[in-house]
Amino acid sequence: RFHFVPFFPDSGPMAGLLDRWLTREGEPAWVGRLVDAINNELKQELEGSHLLLGPSHFMKQYGSSPEEQRDRLRRIWEYNIEPFIEDQFFGDPDRIEHFRFNRVMRRHGPAAESDVEAIDTSDDPESTYDSAGDLQPSGDMPDESASLWLDRARDWPPPELSISDSHRDGQRSVIRRWVKYCNELARNPGERDEALVDAFLASLSIADSSAKDYRSHLNSWFIHDHRVSR
Repeated sequence: RFHFVPFFPDSGPMAGLLDRWLTREGEPAWVGRLVDAINNELKQELEGSHLLLGPSHFMKQYGSSPEEQRDRLRRIWEYNIEPFIEDQFFGDPDRIEHFRFNRVMRRHGPAAESDVEAIDTSDDPESTYDSAGDLQPSGDMPDESASLWLDRARDWPPPELSISDSHRDGQRSVIRRWVKYCNELARNPGERDEALVDAFLASLSIADSSAKDYRSHLNSWFIHDHRVSR
């Protein structure tokens, strides 16, 4: 007979383990608070503690400067955490994006706590974000044109395109983000501009595998006839 003893990051001897280790090793306490906050979100999303982030991912040396700490955590997140997130929320790009590194840092990073220097977001285009870190239209584009493009994005993909419901939802999510991004920069979302696409993908800090999917969805969008009647 086998006995199964649960070890979840939020209960029993595992609870607070990362915080204790970071304190003992003199590593940044905000990393533990960030992980706890994300685990609370995952617990709600995944309906339980069985798929939370374990402490061993984050029991590392982070350096003394905010820049070093951010870069170290970014590497851990992109190579250890994001593949797990993509697997758990496969086919749901909105939820995957919610847990991307930059989005997580905006919600729970040290800038929000003001216990170290503010996180540098100079690599992002000028933009505004809501409390969840979602990119919001800034109104730089004429209101009428921006509204028309947002309507087209909400109706994307066209009904005659024969694809699965999950693929359709994925395309719509990507295109809505693209249109919002272009509206902020007063650029035409229907015109292919590879430099702009590269900047858009870079602003999301997504994994290479996801970037490939995004480019495929954008390609379908670009080859469509997007002549907007005024």
